[in-house]
Amino acid sequence: KLFALDRDGDTLTYTIGSISGMPMRGMGGFSINSSTGVVSVPSSGGNYDATTTSSYVLSIQVSDGTFQDTAFLSINVGAENPHAPVFSPDSLNVTIPWDASVGTLVLVVSATDLDDDAIDYSLKSSSGDYFDVSTSGTITTKSSLPTTGTVYTVVVRARDFVSSGSKTA
Repeated sequence: KLFALDRDGDTLTYTIGSISGMPMRGMGGFSINSSTGVVSVPSSGGNYDATTTSSYVLSIQVSDGTFQDTAFLSINVGAENPHAPVFSPDSLNVTIPWDASVGTLVLVVSATDLDDDAIDYSLKSSSGDYFDVSTSGTITTKSSLPTTGTVYTVVVRARDFVSSGSKTA
């Protein structure tokens, strides 16, 4: 939303003057509410292709009927990616020796992404500070385990850095 203030209290009208970065198909990808200054794209996605042009600069004019001013609004658009990574199975149980040395391989986790995006793994949570996960999904012991018979829960996050969400298991 753009906001302008008129010291005389006149009613202001907002318009889009031009859009740089917009393909020759026109300005149908962005609109502005002439009364509120809210800039939006239609729910259908508009008239832009984020895979070829990801940055746009809108020239916005505001007028009180006598005077006019211009502001520039930069908009970065990401490509749509509806598929977050998925773990299958989403829960695993592993047994390791209580006297495992630091760096011992515990498990290698793997998630799939329907968009074939690269997946990065990180530790979301862990009971204690005993485990680590590499960006490739390899879980290892980070420090010596204190006792036998203890159950530890390790939660790993898989992120494709494209979708808005990430999946954990």
